[in-house]
Amino acid sequence: AGGNLRPVTKILRMRRLMQMTQKGFQLITQEKLKSVLDYSPETGVFTWRKRMGRCKEGSVAGHKQNCGYLKVGLFGSEYSVHRLAWLYMFGEFPANQIDHINRIRTDNRINNLREVTHQQNCQNMKNESVKSASGFVGVVSSDKRFRARITVDSVQMHLGMFDTKEDAHRAYVEARKKFRPFFTQHAA
Repeated sequence: AGGNLRPVTKILRMRRLMQMTQKGFQLITQEKLKSVLDYSPETGVFTWRKRMGRCKEGSVAGHKQNCGYLKVGLFGSEYSVHRLAWLYMFGEFPANQIDHINRIRTDNRINNLREVTHQQNCQNMKNESVKSASGFVGVVSSDKRFRARITVDSVQMHLGMFDTKEDAHRAYVEARKKFRPFFTQHAA
């Protein structure tokens, strides 16, 4: 998986790994992970291959954190299960963040996980806030008409003026699909 990464991504991965090891954090290898845990890509569940302390062979590995993500303790360190799933399947930790496509933090099936930048991951947050008096995201009232706008890479883009707030919101939703492809909540 690492052979087709852009050079910048490889540099970011190296920096992150160096920072982690300087803090005394030793990353587990795929080989070591597979020696103690089995992973089902279809269910996203890790199970213990052999007895490890209080954990019985065949039992589900990991526990749910207050934030909703699953973690598992291995060799004196704690790892996020979604990151371990990536390591198990692709042989290396992701350089960036892992996004749960369906936004369910405990769903660690490999087809529900994707490597994304922080900005892309933020596009897949649960709900957009509606701060407009129009009641629609991306729509503001302007002289008896409605202006549609969207912010992309910290730049606000004007999408047009519309007679109804519903038409303005439709324009916003279309722009969101185009400029925020990682956003899964495309319902108007």
